[in-house]
Amino acid sequence: MKLSSDHTRLLLAVAAGHALKAHRHLDGRKEFRLHYADGRAPEAVARRLADDLTAAGLLDSNKKFPAATFWLTAEGRRVAAQVATLTPGSGSG
Repeated sequence: MKLSSDHTRLLLAVAAGHALKAHRHLDGRKEFRLHYADGRAPEAVARRLADDLTAAGLLDSNKKFPAATFWLTAEGRRVAAQVATLTPGSGSG
């Protein structure tokens, strides 16, 4: 998968310790949010970004209700480390 800048930013944010969550509602809606470890307000994330990274084997989740938490797979950690060396300012999220 060729990572877009949005994919890269999300992958590096999760690698930096921020939490990506899919918040599920009783009516079936899902809202994806990036929860920052430093206490900043959560940021909405496009579902396709999480779906793309999951389909590529870079993210997985616990698939819990009402909020699934995502993490990097071994391949996700490898790709994040590789991309981090090429991306200026990639450590802060």
